[in-house]
Amino acid sequence: MTARGGKPGSAGWPSGDKMDYSHFKESNVLAQHPHDEHVWLGGVDALTNLPDGVGAVVSLCRLGKTQVPAPGVAASDHIEIWLINETDPAKNLNLDFVLTDAATAVAALRDEGRTVLLHCVQAQSRTPTVAALHGARIADRTPTEALADIAAVLPHAHPNAALLAALERLG
Repeated sequence: MTARGGKPGSAGWPSGDKMDYSHFKESNVLAQHPHDEHVWLGGVDALTNLPDGVGAVVSLCRLGKTQVPAPGVAASDHIEIWLINETDPAKNLNLDFVLTDAATAVAALRDEGRTVLLHCVQAQSRTPTVAALHGARIADRTPTEALADIAAVLPHAHPNAALLAALERLG
């Protein structure tokens, strides 16, 4: 906001109450991770109707003030990761680190015994990428193999070229 003279961006972020993703048709998708039954993969709409048992959230998209923390989740258990769904490297500096950090956050919450919702807007690019890294770690698969498993439960999964390249590097 400093760069904008204290004013939010055109979408109201970061000071708006809610990010409006209503124009995205697949924002209500929800599926269980194929390698970890205590990780749910979803679109942003899952925040308003969490699956039973979810006690932690890892968000990979921008959210408004009233969307964090998700209802029923402690603020300390709702982690926001700034990962932009763009292929321009300047938009996601340190992409490999951010992806690794996101997968590590999911693993740390799981190690605490929490059931986790991992989400972005539509669970098509960012969520499948981080889910593949988590799956690769726990299922002795490469990230690319794990992504194929993720696509079986999220049929619209199609990470952008930058995220796919990062999965290759991190494999």
